[in-house]
Amino acid sequence: MKKLLSLLIIAIIIKQQCCQEDLPAINVMVVHRVSAKEGDIANLFCNFTAVNSVGDVDIKWYTRIFSSYYVIASASSNSPVVLESSSLIDRDRYAITDMATLEIDNVSRLDTGQYKCEVFDSSNSSIGDYGTVNLTVTYFDLPVSFEISPSEVEIGLNTKLSCEVTSYPLANITFWKGSEKMQVDSEKYYDAYEGMWITNIHIDDDGEYTCLADNGIEQHYADPITLTVQCLYSIKNITA
Repeated sequence: MKKLLSLLIIAIIIKQQCCQEDLPAINVMVVHRVSAKEGDIANLFCNFTAVNSVGDVDIKWYTRIFSSYYVIASASSNSPVVLESSSLIDRDRYAITDMATLEIDNVSRLDTGQYKCEVFDSSNSSIGDYGTVNLTVTYFDLPVSFEISPSEVEIGLNTKLSCEVTSYPLANITFWKGSEKMQVDSEKYYDAYEGMWITNIHIDDDGEYTCLADNGIEQHYADPITLTVQCLYSIKNITA
C-alpha cells in the first residue's frame, strides 16, 4: 500500500512538471550594465525568447524616476511606438530597435539611472518577463580651468597652481611645467585643495605651466599660463 502511494505521488509530480513545461512562457535577457558617453547614442540591449505557442508580444520600456517607473516607449509586432508620458521625460529621444533594444539618442548625464524592459503576451499579460538595466553616462566638461595665483611673484615667495574640471568618472589632476610632470615633495611642491603650492620661488621656476585632467576615458590639458619670477635688486647709495 505504501509503495503504491509513493508511485502515485511520483506520477502526480511528473504530470505537474510536464504540464508546467507545456505552458507558454517568455524569457527576457538584458545586459544589466551599460555605459555611454554624453552626446552619443545609448543602446540598452534587451532580447527575449517565447516558447509553447506564445502569440504576438508587447514590449514596454520604463525609466525609474525617484521611486516610480514611467513608460517611455513601447512596441508591438516590431513596430516602435513612443508613448505619451510624464513631462519630465523627453520622449522624442527614445525608440525600440532590434527586437526589444531601447535606443536613447543624444544621451545626457540626466539619463543615468535604472531602466526596465518588459515583454508580455499581447492576449494574456500574465505571461511575461522583465529585466532591469543600469545606465551610466560619462561626461567631461570643457575647458579645464587652470589658474596661477599670483602669476607674477618675487624670488623667495610662494604661488599656487589651481585646476578644476567637472567630469564623471572623477578626473585625476596632474600639474606640468613644460613637458615635465611636477611631483609633490617635502621641500618645493605641496598639495593644496584642487591644486599645488610652489614654495620658495627661484628664478628656475619661471616658465609655462599647465594641468592635465584624466578620468580614465578622456584626458585634456588646460590652456598654459606663464609664471613670471621677478628679480628685485636694491641699490644702496655709497657716499665717499
